[in-house]
This record gives sequence, structure tokens and C-alpha cells, in this order.
Amino acid sequence: MTDRITLLCENLLKEEWTALRTGDLEKLSGLTVRKDALIAEFMQLAPDGAALARMTTLMNRNGKLLEARCAGIRAAAARLAEIRSVKDGLSLYTQAGQKERIDASDPVMERRA
Repeated sequence: MTDRITLLCENLLKEEWTALRTGDLEKLSGLTVRKDALIAEFMQLAPDGAALARMTTLMNRNGKLLEARCAGIRAAAARLAEIRSVKDGLSLYTQAGQKERIDASDPVMERRA
């Protein structure tokens, strides 16, 4: 029984890793409920040290990948916010070190040959 649950947990964590690598967010949300149930069942069976070490390794690997994905999303959101703020105007510093805002009045597209 323990081996079957351990194998199911390992397969699910590998499936989660694949979904994280490919950016399949829909699949990730579906895996969460299954993962919580399987991990709870796994822990109730009092797994041996080797099985627990394998689960910990897989979960840590997935956790690091998830953290990296979140950091990438935060960086993209920050960059988009910067781009939006430039559309509204530009903040510059004067020679005296004072911050000065130049508002974007009617944006004009310039063509160059």
C-alpha cells in the first residue's frame, strides 16, 4: 500500500514539475487538490526514510521552480508597469538632482527614413 501511494505521489509531483516547466497553469490548478489528498494519505502511512527523502526532494525541486515562475511573473508585471508609466509621462532628474516629471501630451508618432 505504501509503495502504491509513494509511486502515485512521485508521479503526481513529476506531472506538476512538467506543468510548471511548460507553464500549464490550468493543469497546475487541477493538480493541487489531488496533490493535497495524496500527500495527506502518504503521511498517514508513516513512510520510511527513503520514501520521505524522495518526496522531499521532488517537492523542493517543484517549490524552487514555482518560486522562479512567480519571480518571472512579478518581473514582467513590474516591467509592464514601467512601460505604462512612460506612456503617461517621463520622470527625469535635473542637474541639481531634483526629480522632474515630463507629462506626455498628445503622443505623436515620428517617422524616420
